[in-house]
Amino acid sequence: MKREAALERKLVREIEKIGGLCWKFTSPNTPGVPDRVCIMPDGAVVFVEMKAEFGRLSNIQKYRREQLKTRNADIRIVKGETALVEFIAEVQKRYAV
Repeated sequence: MKREAALERKLVREIEKIGGLCWKFTSPNTPGVPDRVCIMPDGAVVFVEMKAEFGRLSNIQKYRREQLKTRNADIRIVKGETALVEFIAEVQKRYAV
């Protein structure tokens, strides 16, 4: 079972391999924002909240997720290595280089 930081490093590496950007997202005055903002090669933006396999969203994270969803933002909750591999496969298929 991998820790969240190791999963995030893998996410960054794989998004960069397809020509995207994967930035750490912090907002000092807005708690609960997703961990990463992934900007895909075509400009599509995906907000990614990384969690270890048994990690849980806090109430504020759930609230921020709903704020993004109601604005039609692509927000993903990626829990554990299996979910990360699936997400990476999805973006690799879409943005194959």
